[in-house]
Amino acid sequence: MSPTSPINSPPLRPQDWQQDKGVQDYIGEIQLQAEEQIKRLQDQERLSSSRLREQDVLIAELQEKLDVTEDELKERKKELGELRTKDARYSL
Repeated sequence: MSPTSPINSPPLRPQDWQQDKGVQDYIGEIQLQAEEQIKRLQDQERLSSSRLREQDVLIAELQEKLDVTEDELKERKKELGELRTKDARYSL
């Protein structure tokens, strides 16, 4: 690759080309670092999303168990009320 200059500008001197190459290398390094950081953030986002999905599944399972337990409790309270009513009738 040879140094080129914009139209109607003086030709690049060797030191200008070296400075330009240094700037290009620096920009390339910054771009590489940014891409690596984006990849790390995307990995963290995937991990967080995976954990959230797992938590959602656990919450749904616990909610189902809670609903069943509440239904059983209502049924037992109803049975207890019926037993107390029967017991009260026999006590009289």
